[in-house]
Amino acid sequence: MILNCNMSIKFALAVASVFISPLTHAQDSTRKVQTAEIRIEIAKPFSSSEFLPDVSGMTIASGRKTNLIRLDNRSADLTQNNARQVFSRIPGIMVWENDGSGIQMGVSTRGLSPNRSWEFNVRQDGADIAAEAFGYPEAYYSPPLEAVERIEMLRGAASLAYGTQFGGTLNYHIRKAKPGAAIRFNSSQTLGNFGTFNSFQSVSGSTGKFFWTAWLHHRNANGWRENSQYFTRTGFTSFGWAFNENITLEANITSSNQLSQQAGGITDAELKSNAKISHRSRNWMSTPWNLASLTLNHKISENWRYEAKVFGVLAQRNSIGYVKAINIQDTINLSTGAYNARQIDRDGYKNIGAEIRNLFEWKLAGKTQTLSAGIRAYSGKTNRNAAGGGSTGNDYNLILSSDYGKSLDYRTGNLSVFAEQLLNLGKGFSISPGARLEYIRNSRSGYFSKAAGGSLALENKNRIVPLFGLSSSYKYMQGNEFYGNISQAFRPVTFSELTPTASTITVDSKLEDSKGFNAELGARGEISFLIYDLNLFYLQYQNRIGTIKDFQTNIGNSHSKGIEGMIEIKPLKLIMESNPKNPDLSFYVSGCYMNAQYSDWKDKTTGIDRSGKKLENAPELTVRSGLNFYWKGISLSGTWSYTSDVYTDALNTENATSNAQIGKLPAWQVLDLSASIGFLSHYQLKLGVNNVADVRYASRRSTGFPGPGLLPGVGRYLYAGFSVNF
Repeated sequence: MILNCNMSIKFALAVASVFISPLTHAQDSTRKVQTAEIRIEIAKPFSSSEFLPDVSGMTIASGRKTNLIRLDNRSADLTQNNARQVFSRIPGIMVWENDGSGIQMGVSTRGLSPNRSWEFNVRQDGADIAAEAFGYPEAYYSPPLEAVERIEMLRGAASLAYGTQFGGTLNYHIRKAKPGAAIRFNSSQTLGNFGTFNSFQSVSGSTGKFFWTAWLHHRNANGWRENSQYFTRTGFTSFGWAFNENITLEANITSSNQLSQQAGGITDAELKSNAKISHRSRNWMSTPWNLASLTLNHKISENWRYEAKVFGVLAQRNSIGYVKAINIQDTINLSTGAYNARQIDRDGYKNIGAEIRNLFEWKLAGKTQTLSAGIRAYSGKTNRNAAGGGSTGNDYNLILSSDYGKSLDYRTGNLSVFAEQLLNLGKGFSISPGARLEYIRNSRSGYFSKAAGGSLALENKNRIVPLFGLSSSYKYMQGNEFYGNISQAFRPVTFSELTPTASTITVDSKLEDSKGFNAELGARGEISFLIYDLNLFYLQYQNRIGTIKDFQTNIGNSHSKGIEGMIEIKPLKLIMESNPKNPDLSFYVSGCYMNAQYSDWKDKTTGIDRSGKKLENAPELTVRSGLNFYWKGISLSGTWSYTSDVYTDALNTENATSNAQIGKLPAWQVLDLSASIGFLSHYQLKLGVNNVADVRYASRRSTGFPGPGLLPGVGRYLYAGFSVNF
């Protein structure tokens, strides 16, 4: 269902009106503007490994585990949002690869769940994009990577600046025009296997003080498997005004509509014999997603600037299908001669928030000191209707044949203050203490079972959560440093854990919030032809939530510890100077060895002590390596990815169950090749092959949508594209 256009416009105007009043008091100034983002215009032949500076925009990143991914001139498969290629230089990234559409990216680190990246605070241009920040932080929308300029990832210590998440922050920055930019036009068309067609058009520029960007993205395909067709279309508009050299105002509006057929799960035997098979032809999901943000950047003085941002999400998650286990056939009802009625589940999300960030700088003992401080207010509303009776047909429709079995309203109110101080102590040494104070209010009303006539009385839960952290850095030579940090994290019980989609699961009425901390110690930098980043990490996760024999509860405490590393070598630097006219060759290896297990767990269902069990979806070893070559507009790239075997349940079940929802997944490895050729200054041809060896593998099992069952990764996929840039 596509959201009404007038509703989107009214929503955007409501967000925009918040800042009209402050601008009437803006004063002219001749000082040069410093916006809230770090802008680097020098394009590299292909992306090298990079880290965020000590102060990145309005945030202190010193002493943190950070990564910066630039997507300009990268020969990876951006049309499919191929996460294993895009994040290949970041060690320890676990990717769920069952979604060949690229509509929703699922990534995680350090033993956390990759489920729609929900252990990260996922943002677009600094604004929330997930369904609901505290109650349902799943990112059903991912921006098309052809529109993304760079991706910033801050690991767990980022929770002080951005939220409470264990994973940290994942921030997609859209490529946009700046004040004074020339008019630019881009058109890119890509064809691939399985009826894939991808189209991306963008235009941007500026006129006087006005600057603007607009793009439209479309992709559709039949899918690699049976019953896996999809359609996605996303439009984006950004427009801003530079009032003077110190004040800019920018509004961003994103509208996305996605519809995908869910092929469902298969068995382990079918993965080997015919992984393209599908037992479900009537399952569909759509996620209309609207985002809006308004950002004011103001440099008040040489030592003080601030960013004020208002943002909102107006979105839906809709599904219809036959959701029973795959060993139960979706057959025709003999008494009626028709298929059984499908189940309809619908969520609606209405969220709005505001953040004000300040950055203060001053001199102490001849060294620049920096304070980052701010406040965030947020309100989220989720309406969840589940287990409704749907049609007996095959098409996508949300017409009810019987009322919803569950209907719940969730509301979240949040107010937080945060501050971090970067203290430069001299001789390359700095420390950054920080704190964050969260007030979280959740309420729930509605009914769990209309058939039983049971309504749920209004339930409220209030929390005040203090978080503290400390980071440090020692720069032992130019461009090289030792870093370390420790930071607390917090994860409230989510809506999906209170009302899981699988009808067979019973929820513990005494579910508790999770808490813990991240710690890491490492070294990174660049020496001549070598770029490196090596670190040890430890993540403690208390009151971890999981499912034991269809009972969802706080399983116990867990820890993840290990070593992450990335080394990139540019051998041609040894024999020639770096110059865009010279060939450039790069080889990199990134990997993570991790011990992730339950450190304290007494099984509530049996009373057995199960401490020492491995975490679900936490591979012991992940390795990715790549070779890149660039010369005179020709770019060649190869990426090899390896992930060791993983358990998919907390009990560490070795053999797959008959419904394929539980069982160990064997290790898998995938090779991707891509190339691009630029010619006549304005044109580019791209070619690529994903999963060159056509490997049959699976990175995920599911108990509900988009399964249930074993969800295979996509086989060999070939694509070719042509783009024009003026």
